[in-house]
Amino acid sequence: PYPIGNTTFSASMMDLTNPDCRTWIKAFIKSNYLDVGSSGWMLDYAEALPLDAKLHSKQDAASYHNEYPIEWAKVSREAISEAGVEDEVLFFTRSGYHCSPRYSTCFWLGDQLTSWRQEDGIKSVVVGLLSSGFCGMSLNHGDIGGYTTTAVLPFHIPFITFRRSQELLMRWIELCAFTAIFRTHEGNVPGRNHQIDSHPATLAHFARFARVFAALAAYREQLCCEASERGLPL
Repeated sequence: PYPIGNTTFSASMMDLTNPDCRTWIKAFIKSNYLDVGSSGWMLDYAEALPLDAKLHSKQDAASYHNEYPIEWAKVSREAISEAGVEDEVLFFTRSGYHCSPRYSTCFWLGDQLTSWRQEDGIKSVVVGLLSSGFCGMSLNHGDIGGYTTTAVLPFHIPFITFRRSQELLMRWIELCAFTAIFRTHEGNVPGRNHQIDSHPATLAHFARFARVFAALAAYREQLCCEASERGLPL
């Protein structure tokens, strides 16, 4: 493991060039996810392999850097395939490279700001879905409502303070009802964000578009088959 600091916590990068490491990860997935009945999970990170890492394969870490997220998804794909549940389990990844669609069952767009901004707010979701879709990442989605809230001070700072409003959440709900996955996220500072159960009108709005998403299941299945066969974005 290679411990790396990340905001308020640290995480470890495992050496995916080591066969024993890959075997251990797959065993962990099977015993801690599949054996307890989990049918899906977020396969986060994998984009930050240090350029000075010492790999089991003796490969140069800088050259292997973009391959790492491919192998990260491949290990999970191998685990569910070996367990015989490849058609029943979904995991979604944030990082990727040119061969990632071969192994990842789905992608998500990462951590958008809880804002209207086109750079990294709700508008960037549309751009991200279209651009990634035409790059072969056909099945992709974003967090409903965004993730990153910067409202940590008791007062508003223009262009710096971002928090999820009821209006923003309702528009994001509408948008995501027509994507591959309809998934909420409370955000990194839940107490400062409007949530789907914060107001009866928001909850009713969410329920309405959850029904819209469910009603499109047959059509979405058809598009998923098309995406699998031809690589077209959903």
